[in-house]
Amino acid sequence: MMLKHPHMLTAALLALVYLWRGFYLLTGQAERPAKLLRIAPHILATIMLVTGFAMVYQVGAIPGWALLKLVLLVAFIVCGTVAFQRSRGSSIAKPVFAVGLGLLFMMCWLAVAKPAMGVFG
Repeated sequence: MMLKHPHMLTAALLALVYLWRGFYLLTGQAERPAKLLRIAPHILATIMLVTGFAMVYQVGAIPGWALLKLVLLVAFIVCGTVAFQRSRGSSIAKPVFAVGLGLLFMMCWLAVAKPAMGVFG
């Protein structure tokens, strides 16, 4: 339980930073966001991964929904990289941002619903 709150806080902050950067992407207000907005996702994703792995370690098994969340997080990070760095200014940035938003919602649903998907480990 001690790791759950920092994990949830970093997930919420990561979502806010993603939405904030997406706002700039969709409105075209800034070509290059502030340094804090470029660094924050890396720090937050690292903290979220560390706390998530620590919680799984405490349980001693990997629930299927947690494994799926990890896969979705990696895909979310790739979407953020493509939308905000690799394709800045191109026509693919906005659709990739939308896909990342969908992945974010799916991770949130998995965190809340925790569907029975089997246990590995």
